[in-house]
Amino acid sequence: MPSFMTIFRKYFPTWNETRNKPAAFTPDTHAATHQNGGPDEISVAALSGTLADEQNAGLIKGVILNDAAKADQKILAYDSGTDRIIYITPAPSGAAINSVQRFDETFSAETIRDVTIDEVDPTKTMLMYNGYIPAGTGDKHNAIAISLLNATTVRLYKYDASGNTRVGFTVVEFASGINNIQRLTTTMSSQSLLDVTITAVDLSKAFVNWLTFRSNDSTSGLNGPLVNLLNSTTLRMQRDWTGPNVYVSWEVVEFV
Repeated sequence: MPSFMTIFRKYFPTWNETRNKPAAFTPDTHAATHQNGGPDEISVAALSGTLADEQNAGLIKGVILNDAAKADQKILAYDSGTDRIIYITPAPSGAAINSVQRFDETFSAETIRDVTIDEVDPTKTMLMYNGYIPAGTGDKHNAIAISLLNATTVRLYKYDASGNTRVGFTVVEFASGINNIQRLTTTMSSQSLLDVTITAVDLSKAFVNWLTFRSNDSTSGLNGPLVNLLNSTTLRMQRDWTGPNVYVSWEVVEFV
């Protein structure tokens, strides 16, 4: 009787014992069966991790990305005319106002008056001088200057403690758009011209906000200076005579 191994080798020969086998094997190509639409399509939806290759790299949520105008500082936006996502240059954001506070104050028997305001960010806040109603015909009662003292206080100044002068002003706080605000009350003594050094600003985006002045005599109406930006680092004050001291309140506001 043949042994078990003899019978096994008869029906299950080794590779070398196999007859009529080809010299080489060319495997059937089947990659297409695993691709999109193939009968054995492979899905990566349930796989974790990061894919080696980008998937649908030219689409954003199914919309074709047109990168022809791709460049530094540009942003992506949807263009309904072409049904494409394209690169555009962002428009300037401009300035946005956060809050506006308005005041009509009576300045009576005092030379300095502090007005409490709702808290603001001084780096983004400017004042607007809205005029005055003098107590009488004497110019000295008209000499009122205003300044933002701190985040919750506007300070008013005048020549003496007589009269009841009304002064109006507005506090404007910006939410965005302000690059820098510089403010000071500058003393002009016996000078007809005074240059004040400031931190450099872009003259195409900056302006002087003149918040008036007060004097130390009764003829302050003759002493008021003209205030301008001479250049990017200089504020120039000029008046027509070298009379008594005047105290000039100003802001230099620079937008982004």
